[in-house]
Amino acid sequence: MPAPPPDRGPLFVFVTEDPERDWPIVAPHVMYTSNSNAEWAKERGSGSPPYPPVSSIEDLQSSPQFAVVTPDQEHGNMTAANDRVIIEVGLNENQRRDANPHVPYSPEEIGDDARRCWEAGAAIVHFHARDPKSGAPRLTDPTLNIDTMRAIQSRTDLIAHPTFTNDPMPEGYRHVVEGIEQPDVRWELGHGDLNAPSVDDLQWRLDFCRDHGLRVKSALFNAGHVQLLRHVLASGWLVADPLLLQFTMGPPGAWDLNDASSRRQPGMQVAGREMAASFTTPATLTSLHFLLSQLSDLPIEWMPLVYLADQFQMATLAIALGGHVRVGIGDYAYQDRGAPSNAELVEHVVAIARAYGREPASTEEARAIFGIRDRAAATAS
Repeated sequence: MPAPPPDRGPLFVFVTEDPERDWPIVAPHVMYTSNSNAEWAKERGSGSPPYPPVSSIEDLQSSPQFAVVTPDQEHGNMTAANDRVIIEVGLNENQRRDANPHVPYSPEEIGDDARRCWEAGAAIVHFHARDPKSGAPRLTDPTLNIDTMRAIQSRTDLIAHPTFTNDPMPEGYRHVVEGIEQPDVRWELGHGDLNAPSVDDLQWRLDFCRDHGLRVKSALFNAGHVQLLRHVLASGWLVADPLLLQFTMGPPGAWDLNDASSRRQPGMQVAGREMAASFTTPATLTSLHFLLSQLSDLPIEWMPLVYLADQFQMATLAIALGGHVRVGIGDYAYQDRGAPSNAELVEHVVAIARAYGREPASTEEARAIFGIRDRAAATAS
């Protein structure tokens, strides 16, 4: 049987009729406990503990790990902690329209598709900037990425984040570096993917996210990345508050790599099965069980991403185990399901979630679960 899912919600909860009165009373005790645990973990070299280091009552109040609430609020927290599932959509990736005619290319098309997903129940969208006419990847083009962020945010309240490349940093992140200076664009999620070409590049991205108040979402592509994640935590580059993890998986089974036709997924602009074959974890219950068991001592929010294969088996397992969901025609064209739209995929996930007694998280609920704060507040702390 799979390991039980990690606990969700705050690590510390104090229930009172008057939170404003009692925060200053409990804060010194909570700070002592949290900082003592953090220092102890540092001394024994065990990485980042569930309790993060804190220096003020404001740190405590802004962290999702600590709560001083009324009885009514706590009842709501206990309910919301287990019944909300965050749905993220991979809108387009490098998928082409000959595989699925619904794939959006231009900023306006991506914005419209994002709105339909939002209305269906999604809280997060991920996109690749594409040439508006040809669909060719323009992954780090600042103008296309910024225009796409504006198109999404003018239509929705979604949490939106673009991709990046593994070119040496900051080149692979140049669109974010330029975009984050735009006052009318909201940047909330950054990337801590553990398949970086070098440790220096990984550290650069994590430092950039910290310095600009971006919440880091890390993709783990194989079991070895669990150990790399622990090295990152032990180095102080990332804080488990909680960790936002994406388990990037590939199709289970095997195929003949001597057959050139097996190396490219039909309709994909770049990459293909050779990528999934070379370093992703197979999308199976055994794999998911192993990853969760190896991370059971850490506070995590997680979702599987299945690349080049139907995502609904893993989505159902994630919903049943307390995780979150990533779907999208960018990851898989779903020709075997009649080439549906992204919004139709979201509707299907919502139906599965409700069958398990969970509701799709709103964007504000997703921000609370993921610990996403206003960038100004995040950089000031």
